[in-house]
Amino acid sequence: MRRPFSYYLFPAKIHLRHLLEPTKLTILTEFIRAVSKRPGVAISGSFLVIIFIGAGFLSLPLATATGERTPFIDAVFTATSATCVTGLIVRDTGQYFSTFGQIVILVLIQVGGLGIMTLAAFFGAVVTGRLSVSQQAAVKEVLDVTSVEEVLRLLLFIVVFTLSMEALGFFVLLVVWVGNTGSLGTALYYSLFHSISAYCNAGFCLFSDSLVGYRDNTVLNLTITSLTILGGLGFYVLANLYYAFLSLFKERHEGGITLHTQLVLITTVVLIVLGGVCFYLFERNYSLASLGPFEQVQTCYFQSVMARTCGFHTVDAVNLAAPTILMLMFLMFIGGSPGGTAGGIKTTALALLAVGTYGFLRGRDEIAVFGRTIPRVAIRRAFAILICSFTAILISSIILLSVEEGGFKQILFEAFSAFGTVGLSTGITPQMGPVGKIVVTVLMFVGRLGPLTLALLLVKARAPRISYPEEKVAVG
Repeated sequence: MRRPFSYYLFPAKIHLRHLLEPTKLTILTEFIRAVSKRPGVAISGSFLVIIFIGAGFLSLPLATATGERTPFIDAVFTATSATCVTGLIVRDTGQYFSTFGQIVILVLIQVGGLGIMTLAAFFGAVVTGRLSVSQQAAVKEVLDVTSVEEVLRLLLFIVVFTLSMEALGFFVLLVVWVGNTGSLGTALYYSLFHSISAYCNAGFCLFSDSLVGYRDNTVLNLTITSLTILGGLGFYVLANLYYAFLSLFKERHEGGITLHTQLVLITTVVLIVLGGVCFYLFERNYSLASLGPFEQVQTCYFQSVMARTCGFHTVDAVNLAAPTILMLMFLMFIGGSPGGTAGGIKTTALALLAVGTYGFLRGRDEIAVFGRTIPRVAIRRAFAILICSFTAILISSIILLSVEEGGFKQILFEAFSAFGTVGLSTGITPQMGPVGKIVVTVLMFVGRLGPLTLALLLVKARAPRISYPEEKVAVG
């Protein structure tokens, strides 16, 4: 009797016909349905899969400059930092890792920056021309959109715009490094690596002192900060600005600048200006004392931008004054904007917390901004994010203080940096023990996915509404 081709593809007890049995199909259908209902499971699971695949590659002798094997815990830490676009390191990226290892890190940064589900859905749509049910649910959760058409349009915009900005940054940085390195090959590699790292807000750098050696290079500073800001604004904002710009050339204007975009842009500008001014006031007699006026302004601007989203630096955090460290922790805690490549509680959460608190102090039942009423659920979500985020940092800091020998200020700074997926460091991360590295690794993962998202994974589906008698509780 001639055996079917499936006999040679599957073990003796698992044939293709078994996979098509009603029971198997029911299980598969239920699994897809479960993922569709809880897309956060697919998102977090995909990040974990990519992290461990990347860690496997980084553990190979080929990935290091000396040919030695990287300890697995260091490989997982590095892969998590790259995939979660953080930038904290336990091994010098430019010196310890080989070109192969650096390329693995760069791929992880690109995949983590764009978002694994976003990439998977994009290529799935390109190949098949449609999205599966689970992909639709997951991408709608990530991009916060409702219709499939809107999902496909936004996916195309995200990928095209990201690659375009990274290419533009690559060519500008190429001009800088051709003149500084004198080698076209080196300049090409440096430009590609740092352009992707900057746009994805990763902060991984091939230089041991980050960009301290280029502190006076205005072109490089403006290019890196511009890429970082664009990546941190979020894809909703970029898409809204793009389509609003296109509508100006149409006879009938469709849509405009949304309230979300307005809040993100205003909050971003305020934080950049506030951070830069505070950095100057706190550091003018310290790290900025030896610099000229223009270089001081440039350094303050650079550090203010990097503190919220990216780990590049032109001033070593070890030498910063205590007020500056505290201010940077605040900026790292805020992070970037929703739908972008940054971590933190996000700029919109800060804006909603501010307007919600102001409205409460004024005794208003409805919170309105620019003639638009903010849904109460958005205000509650912002406060929930604040509490979950602070709790995650608090628990992690307590554990780190218990197991590590670093000072209170240094450990707290590292915890805020990991949660905000920023990557700025006081230099204690490489000296951490296994427990400390695991805690920081988990904190980077939590910061990238969002503490509220992970918290929602642990609770069951929404329970039916039940009204109970009201009773007052004294507060304040």
